[in-house]
Amino acid sequence: NLNSAATTKGSRWNVIHLCAKNDAALCLKLLLKQLYQQDTEEYLSASNSETADGLTPLMVSIIYQSKKYQQLQ
Repeated sequence: NLNSAATTKGSRWNVIHLCAKNDAALCLKLLLKQLYQQDTEEYLSASNSETADGLTPLMVSIIYQSKKYQQLQ
């Protein structure tokens, strides 16, 4: 479950948020492809998940100017 990982306690950042922040587009692409093939519901949930501050991975990519990540969307 991707939503169980957090950078700080209670932040609700998952690995997709971290990829978005760090512009790790290739890592994200591989991760999402694998997740989609295994469980489409989990894929949708993780892709649209919000941090404790209400930020989706796409919002995080915009804040941190992660251009490669944004091109995947």
